[in-house]
Amino acid sequence: MKRIFSFLLLIFIVSMSLTLNACTPEEIVLTLNYIESSEDIPCFTKTNDDGIIVDADFRIMNFTDLHLHDGTSSLTYLTLTIMERHIQREKPDLVVITGDICLGSKAEEAQIALNDLFQRNNQYYAVVLGNHDGEGSSISREELITNYENFPLCLTKKGPSDIYGFGNYVINIKGSSGQVANTLIFMDSGDYTSEEKCAEYGYDYKSGYDFIKPNQIDWYKTTLDSIKEDNLDIMPNSALFIHIPLYEYEDAFDLSQEEETASEATLIYGQKLENECSSKINSGMFDAILEKQSTKLVICGHDHVNDYCVEYQGVKLTYSQSLSYGSYFLRARGNIKSLQVLMEGSTMTFPDGATLLTINGESITPSRLLNQNYPEVFQGLEEEIIAANINPESLPD
Repeated sequence: MKRIFSFLLLIFIVSMSLTLNACTPEEIVLTLNYIESSEDIPCFTKTNDDGIIVDADFRIMNFTDLHLHDGTSSLTYLTLTIMERHIQREKPDLVVITGDICLGSKAEEAQIALNDLFQRNNQYYAVVLGNHDGEGSSISREELITNYENFPLCLTKKGPSDIYGFGNYVINIKGSSGQVANTLIFMDSGDYTSEEKCAEYGYDYKSGYDFIKPNQIDWYKTTLDSIKEDNLDIMPNSALFIHIPLYEYEDAFDLSQEEETASEATLIYGQKLENECSSKINSGMFDAILEKQSTKLVICGHDHVNDYCVEYQGVKLTYSQSLSYGSYFLRARGNIKSLQVLMEGSTMTFPDGATLLTINGESITPSRLLNQNYPEVFQGLEEEIIAANINPESLPD
């Protein structure tokens, strides 16, 4: 009898042990804090249940080139719905939109629709302007930024008044030491060149897309120097968010494609489906990045169907993916057919979706979130897809 009891007890103990081991421990819940001060650069921290700052990954979802022309059309609804579904799935700490956001005569209406999305999801976000922002509109680039400043969850700032542009600002991420672990830098890359702009900054006039101005570059350098000085003389790694790609993107990609120069530039992922539309004027922003040895990743929009990331001289030059359903290439029936021809016999993918940045003190890692890999984002949107002139047969099953 004792042996039977002992045997049953042993079975019970083993069974309980297996049950306990099968239980998934509760995930540690961290609190995201955004701290703003009139004296210091605003910062994010993450704290545990005891209110102690901890080191943890900081996740940014980057969208670009939304091309929202109003607040109610099928095109706007389609873009914002897909965007919202990505946000709800990934639950990032911050969303950043890198330009060409709300355009045309109903830009303010589009801004309100966009902000409503972030309000519904209690989601922090930040923006930089693109070349089309303020174009064809009664509202200026400065007024657009002022509107963003006034939205409660939008962290965008107009920035210094003595340098070019609207939306030059910085946000720090602090770790458990209380010091800055990473820095997020946002810069206005402008819209288009003009004879007046070129003359003001000492360049021969070249028509085309705008360039980052020397006084912005000086601001970039002095801001990083100031952060370093207040940070126990430690320069944090940083990410730079702009709209128009730097001049060096094209060279970096080309180098990565040649066997004899591939060691100088490494393609991490993605493809080039259109020529890089940088400014024809190289004002030296990349040189400043190399000088300061802080920025490890530059991310831009502008070129809607380029989605590559190439590491060049220690800096990841990265494109985010356009999420627009009201702009050029890829989404209309005819252009999807063109893309399918390009894709024939290759492994090319649809470069529409978002980019996820995972940031910690040591690294800044980008990854693509392509819509084609998340077909659930299209569910229930058949009418909007048809109204957007998208060929349903081209969408994932």
